[in-house]
Amino acid sequence: MYEDLGTLIGKGFRIWRNNLSLAMPFLLAGLALLLALAPTLLAVIYLVGTVNLEQLSETELQAALLENIVPLALVGVLSLLAAGLVSSFFTAGAVGMASQANQESTTSLSTMWSSGRRYCLRMFAASVIIGLMVIAGLLLLLAATAVLMGTSLQIDPGLLANPQEIFQQPQMAAFVLALVSLMILFSLILSLVTALVYYALVIDDLGATRAIGVSIRFFWDNKFDVFIIWLIIIALSMALSIPGQLSPTSSFASAWSAINGIISVAVLSPLSAVWWARLYLSRTGKNLFKEDDWEYLR
Repeated sequence: MYEDLGTLIGKGFRIWRNNLSLAMPFLLAGLALLLALAPTLLAVIYLVGTVNLEQLSETELQAALLENIVPLALVGVLSLLAAGLVSSFFTAGAVGMASQANQESTTSLSTMWSSGRRYCLRMFAASVIIGLMVIAGLLLLLAATAVLMGTSLQIDPGLLANPQEIFQQPQMAAFVLALVSLMILFSLILSLVTALVYYALVIDDLGATRAIGVSIRFFWDNKFDVFIIWLIIIALSMALSIPGQLSPTSSFASAWSAINGIISVAVLSPLSAVWWARLYLSRTGKNLFKEDDWEYLR
């Protein structure tokens, strides 16, 4: 059932207001991520505690680090893998709950667990693919930059070993600004075209690569709507950070940073999930909570 953006945002807000349990996947994800990353932190603390840094020479310190680099790297990789799976599980659960709330007006934590179990691995695969897309795009930009630096800017390859001399070139400042702008633009475009990947994956029960393709097509067909929802979420996030940035005291800034984090996790994240899910459901012709029943949510 198609809805204009104003109606979609208003009804999405009421759905969130009447289903505050939508915050649970994000709160549980935060706690679970701390537990998943704890082994790496404990390993680093143990290493620092067993090595007397003040009495070691630079050579001995390097030897001590090399001796422990393999177990530290192994613990780090396993922790990151666990963190990725945990994040994927609760993201899938959040999308499942948001979708159910939009279609049935209510949802429950049982939906989070069932959706998380069913889509966790596919969600993780989609996250990995998107990450690889980001890396590949940035590497291509850097490669193009290297070519232009050696041709258009006529920079001697021998100067690459001394970055300070490179930045003394007259055109370098403008070139670096252009490169940074391109990287930011690429990141923004990629975030827009992949904004609905997780929602397509869960709502339409798709595989990782298929969901990415569907998200790209969805963006192409609904560019304005996707951009407006994305812009509203970014604006709300930035607005939350303003009081801390304008704070005259560091103590208030620290306190507001904690408050901002809580609001982002407990309010903005679930509200955003409801809006994205409702947009996808609306624009793909899925059933939504019946218009005649909206008096229940007033």
